[in-house]
Amino acid sequence: MKKLIFLRHAKSSWEEPVLDRNRSLSSKGIKAIQKVALHWKELFNEAELIITSPANRALNTATIMAYTIGYDLQKIRINEELYTFNFKELITFIKKIDNTLSNIIIVGHNPAFSEVSQKLSTNSAPALRTSCWTQLTFQTTKWSSIGHGTSISGSRKSLNV
Repeated sequence: MKKLIFLRHAKSSWEEPVLDRNRSLSSKGIKAIQKVALHWKELFNEAELIITSPANRALNTATIMAYTIGYDLQKIRINEELYTFNFKELITFIKKIDNTLSNIIIVGHNPAFSEVSQKLSTNSAPALRTSCWTQLTFQTTKWSSIGHGTSISGSRKSLNV
């Protein structure tokens, strides 16, 4: 069995005139990911690895989440392939994940995250807003053979953030 959590980065700031990949998190985004991390601490701590987009807002989301829940920061990896907004590229990335890993979190961007979670889910996966997540569970031992999985999701709205 393989479990994959798609965690969309927290709300970014548009105050500074920087390139897209250099945008930082807003103070509201930082507070939101901290609340989300604490609320689903047990679920997130089950992950063997966190893989994040190199974009500042995604990397900050991953590290703030990990720090907030006491997750080992040494188990965070940055992967350039996750700086994508294209669902096909994201599926290609997922199918190349090391099969020794069974439970991972990837942190990145829409529309790719929402589209992939909706396409791979047997039930209704929501569109991911900032700081929201969907976990898909696949009945397979190989990432390359994932098909449709069942999903559960977590929303920041239920936490009033």
